[in-house]
Amino acid sequence: MASSSENLWSHRRLALVIANENYRSNKKLENSIKNAQEIKKALEQLHFKVDMLENIEKNMMETITKFSETIEDGDLVLF
Repeated sequence: MASSSENLWSHRRLALVIANENYRSNKKLENSIKNAQEIKKALEQLHFKVDMLENIEKNMMETITKFSETIEDGDLVLF
């Protein structure tokens, strides 16, 4: 009998990481891109295929939609 962890790792692993540092206001998130890069690195070590985007504004919904269209039944997905 297969354990639940074996089933977890037998699926395709996809992740979408979005890091926004620059906002229209005067506030800036100084470490968001660095943190997102670290998350990407950690996920890749866990064999995730990671799409990472930085400072996207206008096409965020389009990006999320395109990513969601790549998801298949049984995929393990992180957003």
